[in-house]
Amino acid sequence: MAVVLKINPGFDASYPWREIGTATAGAVLPDPLDYYLAPAEKGGEPPGVWAGRGLEALGLTAGAVIERAVFEKLFGEHVDPRTGERLGRAAQQFRTEADIFAELAGAEPHATGARLAELRAQARASVRHAVPFWDMTMSMSKSVSLLYGARLAAAEHSRRAGDYAKAQRYDRDAGTVWAAIMKGNQAALDFLQREAGMTRTGYHRGSTAETWAELGKWEHARNWVIGSFRQHTSRAGDPQMHIHNLVLNKVQTERDGKWRKLDSRHLYRFQGAAAAIAAAVTERELTQNLGVYWLPRADGNGREIAGITQAQMDAFSSRRQTITEQARQAAAEFEARTGLAPDARQMYRIQKDIAYRTRQAKPGKPLDLPGKVADWETTAREHDIGELTVINDAVDQAAERERARDRARQHEQDEQRAAVLAVARAIGWEHARRYGRAPDAAEAVSIQRWARFLAVNGTRSPDADPARLLDGWEAAGRADARAERDIRRETARGQARLQAQQAQARAAQQERARGYGDPAQLAVLTAEQAGYLMAEAISLTQARIPAWTKADLMRYVQNAMPRGINLPEDSTLEDLAAQAVTAAGQNIVLLSGAAVAGAAAEPAPRRREHVLAARC
Repeated sequence: MAVVLKINPGFDASYPWREIGTATAGAVLPDPLDYYLAPAEKGGEPPGVWAGRGLEALGLTAGAVIERAVFEKLFGEHVDPRTGERLGRAAQQFRTEADIFAELAGAEPHATGARLAELRAQARASVRHAVPFWDMTMSMSKSVSLLYGARLAAAEHSRRAGDYAKAQRYDRDAGTVWAAIMKGNQAALDFLQREAGMTRTGYHRGSTAETWAELGKWEHARNWVIGSFRQHTSRAGDPQMHIHNLVLNKVQTERDGKWRKLDSRHLYRFQGAAAAIAAAVTERELTQNLGVYWLPRADGNGREIAGITQAQMDAFSSRRQTITEQARQAAAEFEARTGLAPDARQMYRIQKDIAYRTRQAKPGKPLDLPGKVADWETTAREHDIGELTVINDAVDQAAERERARDRARQHEQDEQRAAVLAVARAIGWEHARRYGRAPDAAEAVSIQRWARFLAVNGTRSPDADPARLLDGWEAAGRADARAERDIRRETARGQARLQAQQAQARAAQQERARGYGDPAQLAVLTAEQAGYLMAEAISLTQARIPAWTKADLMRYVQNAMPRGINLPEDSTLEDLAAQAVTAAGQNIVLLSGAAVAGAAAEPAPRRREHVLAARC
C-alpha cells in the first residue's frame, strides 16, 4: 500500500541524532509548510517534534521542537524532565554478553578456537535488552517519494530560469506532500493510541500464556509520549519519505495513573490496520490537494500514483533491489541444501537478516537536499527514464486520462441502467394492458433480466415497440428461437437509428471529461461501491487468516479500494470494517468469549476491543 509501518524496539536514546541525522532549529515552527521545506534552505533533516496524548503529564507541548538533552534523559533513563523522578519501575537488568559467554565457555573447558567462536556468537544472540522505546516507522511508497522529488526538481529548474513565482508554487506542492503524509501519520498514531494502548497489571505467566487465566489483567494506557522525526532519504540516498515515531515505553495506566510498560503484543496486532489508515488518509489528502489518481499495484498490495512507471520506481529502489537479489540467492542455496524452498516465514527472516547486514550508516554530514535532488536527476538520466521533472506532467496527464475513462465508463453504466429501467417498465405496462394484471414478483424478476439482456446487446430506445418487447420476453421464456430472432432483428433496427446519436453523446461526454482539472472534485466511495468493497475485503481476509479481527479486516479493506476512489472525509476504515462485520448477508460469525478456550476470564477492556470474527 502507499504506507508501510514497521515496529522495532529501540535501545539508544541518541539514535535520532546519530542515525537519523536530525537538524537543529528554533523552538517555534510557525508555518508547517515552511517547516517541511526547511531542509532545502538550512541543510539537515527537519528537527523532531513532540506528539502524543501523554505530553501534558510531562510538561511537554505537541508540535514543539525536541531538545536533545530532554529527549535522551526521558527516553534513555525514563526520567521526568520537570522533576527528575523516575517514571515507574527501573528497567530490568539482564546478563551481559561477556557473562553468558563465560558461563558457556566454562561448561566446555576443552573447547577449540572454532567452538569458542560459536559459543561467542551464541552468547551474542542470547543477550536480552530492556526496551526503553519503540520505533514505529511510517514509510511512503516509492511513487509518493518520487512525486515529492519531482516537485523539488521542478522548483529548482524554475529558480535557475528566474521564474521565482513558479518555483514557489512547486515548493508549496512539495510541502503539501509532506502535509498529507503527516496527516496520515497522525491518523495512524491516534488509532494506535486508542486501540493498542494497553498495559499489563498484576501477575502474568509470560508472553506464551494464551488462556487468560492469570491473576493479572490488561488495562488501558492510551496517553503516549511520542517524538516524531521526518526523513527524506533511504540509507542508500534514494528518495524515501518516512517518519520515525519513537514511542516512550512508559505510559500512564488510566485507572491509577502509574507509569508502566506498553504491552507490545497489542502494538503488533494493530500494525497492519494502522498502516492502512495512514495510507487511506494520505491518499485522500494528495488527491484532494494535488489531484493525483491512484491505481492498484500489480502485486495487490495497495496502490501507487498513476503516471509514475515501475521503471522509475525501480531506478530509485537500489537498496530494495540489493536485498531482493541477495535473498533470491540465499533461497536458492537453502533449497539446494535442504531440497525444500523456504516458506514465507523463512523468506521474511532471510530478507530481514540481509537488510540488517547490508544496512549502511547515515552520512556524518547534514542532509543537503538540493544536492540530493541533483543526484536524483543524474540517476534518472543514467537509467534512461528521462528528466525527474517529467514526472509532474506525467502524473497530471495520467490523472486527467484515468478520470476521463472513469467518467465515460460511469456514463455508459448510467445509460445502461436507464435503458434497463425503460425497457422493463415498457414490458410491464404492455403485460398489464394485454392480460389485465401487473406481472407478479417472479415475472418481474424475469422481465428485469430480459431487459438487462436487451440493454447489454444494444436495445436502449424508449420508442421500441412494447408489444414486440413483451413478445420477445415471452419467446425467451418459451425458448422460441424464431421469436427471439424476430425481436433481435427489431432491436437491431432500433439500434441503427440511435447509433449516430449515441456516438455524438459519447463524444460530448469525452470532451467534457477532458476539461477536468479541479482537484477538489474528489471521487469518493459510494454506498454501492462500499458494499462490493466490504465483500471483497472479507474474501481477501478470510483467504489469508481463518480467524481474524477487525484490525486485520481494515488492512484488506484498504488493499481492496477501487481504482481512483478515496474515502470521504466523514468516513474511516474503522467505519467500513464495522459495517462489514455487522451487515446482513456478509455471512460473518462472531466468536464469543466462550468460543475461545478460557476466554470467559478475559478482562472486559481487552475483550471489548478485540472480538474475533470468522467467515464461514
